[in-house]
Amino acid sequence: MPLASGPGMVAGESAGALIATMHSQLAGQDVADWQAVLTAVQRLDRVGVGPVG
Repeated sequence: MPLASGPGMVAGESAGALIATMHSQLAGQDVADWQAVLTAVQRLDRVGVGPVG
């Protein structure tokens, strides 16, 4: 899965913006993955729905 669309960094460009974009995309995917895991676990009879954390 590509992390960012378009070309990579160019000379003089701040790495911070690229890193922030990559972190944002990765975090978004992680949230979706964990939501799927939590939903599956809460569907187990011996677990059920309740607060997580």
